Amino acid sequence: MTTPTKPPPADSARNLAVFVAVLTVVLVATQSRDAIVLFLLDGWLAVVVSAVATLAAMLLVPVATPLRWRILVGAAIGHGALSLLILTCGFSSLLDRRLWIIALLAATTAATFSLWKTARAHPGDPTESDHRTRWLWWWIAPFAALTILVCVVPPGFLWIEEGAGYDVLEYHLQLPREYFESGRIAYTPHNVYGNFPANTEMLYLLSMILRDDPFNGAATAKVFNALLGMWFVFAAWVAGEQARKGAGTPTAVLAACSGWLVYLSGIAYVENAMLFYLMSAAALAVRYINTRSWTWLALSGLCAGFACGCKYTAIILGALPFAIGLFLDALRRPIGETTSPAKRSACLTVVVFILPCVASMSPWLIKNSLLTGNPVFPLANKVFHAYPEGFGLAESRHFDASHRSDEALKGIGGRLRALWTSIPADPLQRVGPAVLLLAICGIPSFRRNRVALFMAVVLLTQLAAWAMLTHLYARFTVPILIPLTLLAGIAYRNRWPHALLLSGGLAINLFCIADYWTKHTYHEGRKLPIEGAYPFFRDGLGGSYEHLAVINHELPPDARILSVGDARAFYFEKPNDYCVVFNRSPFEAVAESAKNPAEIIEWLIQEQYTHVFVNWWEIGRLRASSYGFPNVIDPNLFKRLEIAGLQRTHTFTTGQPLRPYGSLYAVPGTAGSGPK
Repeated sequence: MTTPTKPPPADSARNLAVFVAVLTVVLVATQSRDAIVLFLLDGWLAVVVSAVATLAAMLLVPVATPLRWRILVGAAIGHGALSLLILTCGFSSLLDRRLWIIALLAATTAATFSLWKTARAHPGDPTESDHRTRWLWWWIAPFAALTILVCVVPPGFLWIEEGAGYDVLEYHLQLPREYFESGRIAYTPHNVYGNFPANTEMLYLLSMILRDDPFNGAATAKVFNALLGMWFVFAAWVAGEQARKGAGTPTAVLAACSGWLVYLSGIAYVENAMLFYLMSAAALAVRYINTRSWTWLALSGLCAGFACGCKYTAIILGALPFAIGLFLDALRRPIGETTSPAKRSACLTVVVFILPCVASMSPWLIKNSLLTGNPVFPLANKVFHAYPEGFGLAESRHFDASHRSDEALKGIGGRLRALWTSIPADPLQRVGPAVLLLAICGIPSFRRNRVALFMAVVLLTQLAAWAMLTHLYARFTVPILIPLTLLAGIAYRNRWPHALLLSGGLAINLFCIADYWTKHTYHEGRKLPIEGAYPFFRDGLGGSYEHLAVINHELPPDARILSVGDARAFYFEKPNDYCVVFNRSPFEAVAESAKNPAEIIEWLIQEQYTHVFVNWWEIGRLRASSYGFPNVIDPNLFKRLEIAGLQRTHTFTTGQPLRPYGSLYAVPGTAGSGPK
């Protein structure tokens, strides 16, 4: 009788991966079978683009490099370089679909060669995960299931805290749609957000180009966003393994089971990509600390720059804390040995990190300099005095005033309260007790583990920067997941107290984010079929969207709409001119300068508008917020315009009891204002 042999580690890992994948699919199917189909139909293109970009960039990494590092560097450089290529081509009006299909096919050839080269070399990886912690991967299944469920939900349903995806409909998807329809990337005088760095939105734009439709492209973009979150988890595993042997699995599991990852995958924002690039930068910085190789340090700076190209806050919450941490690590010596050579070495370390960081962010700085005169427009406008079309001195002051923290949160006490309510006391526990408590458990290791000390410096710098330099949104704390998960992973040991703490904490995470998801997707105990429900908005089937049923389906084909108050332009299928509250509105300027209502109507006719849609509810919301809204736009103005000839054709209502939220007017004497 033969004794059964233990499965090899590779087979064991493969079996575990299959089990987790099957469990994830089963959990998704219990809620929505459509979600699985939509994820595959909308997501296959995102997976292909991501894989091709990664494999093609892996050609730049020596084959002798351990496989996990080749994949990580290839993914970070591949996605970052692809975004910058789209920016460059868009700036040159090279957004033709045929051109990008050819480019994708050419890149696929390079990717195939890279895959063959990798399979042939198959370099060994000297660092193996602790097999005793593999059971932790089971925790990923319910969080992955929620991620799939939320990423196939159209923007507009999720989340309450984000105004039901308001920013997505206003610019994260709307601006890529405008670039797609115009065939080029250009300055947007009606939307100041078009000047923010947009590495992530470039991938959304590519999705629209390849699918040749903004709405189908948006569905792929949302899956792409979730896929970038998965890359963040992979980067966390690599970083954890480099920080301490056996720490890769707990670090990755804690990253994957963060409530923030599910939350951010439900909306087409930029934080998932930012997290991926910052975690890649952290992994490479940790490898530099362990090896003192300048190459890894420069690559870390490059990835940090890609993160800054996703969101301005990554500068003060990512690149700056990393630079400070690396500087102090280079200075770290026994007492009495902080010599001038050590100081010079520390300065050189920062320079080697910062230069690639600035280089990879510079295309966005150059783009803004060319279009506005301010490389970080609309920030620091007091320094650069950049006032391009639609954004003058008054608008610049308005923008600055609206993005200050509330008066109640000013002062040390207020900022500390904001920090407490945004992280440990967050009602949704999107960071979660497991990460926080395990990171605290790792404090004793700071003195003997340089990586832990480096991450502690990064974390403290991030918290200080968030409290002092931002307007204290909870979502802006997301970069702290980088040091927290690494500190927690380093501290975790496969002992029952730690296992109990981790499992209990992740159970709280799961309950909180699942409960929040249920509140958005269940009504009277029944699951709503909202996955892929784009017609719900485009056909105006929901409250506060009824105007789209008329505008998209009842107005004549040549209709051209002026939107007043509402900048959620994404679901309009006819030409729609809008203006975000921070830009100078041409309609507002005419309303202020016109001697009588007839002049305003004459201006509407000259601009070839056939209809005017006014969202009174949105105007009221903005006036009640720190953003404000021009007083010249009010019901009395439109009453005078009606007397002068503007025809009110529809009044839209919502809520219980029904209340008017918007009005649609036809401009007299225009061709498109007639019957369909």
